[in-house]
Amino acid sequence: MKDFRILHVEDEDAHAFLLQAALDKAAIPNRLFRVSSGEDALAFLLRTGTYADAESPHLVVLDIGLPRVDGWSVLATIKKQRDLKQIPVVVLSSSQRDADSSRALQLGAHRYLVKQSSIAALSEALLGNTGEIRGQSARYTSFKTSVTG
Repeated sequence: MKDFRILHVEDEDAHAFLLQAALDKAAIPNRLFRVSSGEDALAFLLRTGTYADAESPHLVVLDIGLPRVDGWSVLATIKKQRDLKQIPVVVLSSSQRDADSSRALQLGAHRYLVKQSSIAALSEALLGNTGEIRGQSARYTSFKTSVTG
């Protein structure tokens, strides 16, 4: 099975670690690419500058509070670009405000999740109860369905 390519746009190392650990725990074959600013996210997605050879991700996991270009601008740009708008975006934010969740969904995010402080909690938020599923293909399908709706 092909690896699931994920672009994680996150400026905090601890949160980046939690996502990788949650994916590892769920045994989801993946290639996780990380950038730490909205500016780098757009360069990666638009394949410009140092990211000219970047592979298109199957999923973007996006923080909102980013340096230089915020996550709202990144999300809006993704959903306006013909070549990018089909890529599912999961907003993973520390904000629990309903207004932020509504705004993300209105801008085209597939899901809005509040950041978790543990690997188990993040796995549950991303994947739901997949612990009983056996086999990589079932886990991949469950993961893809859970994040893309």
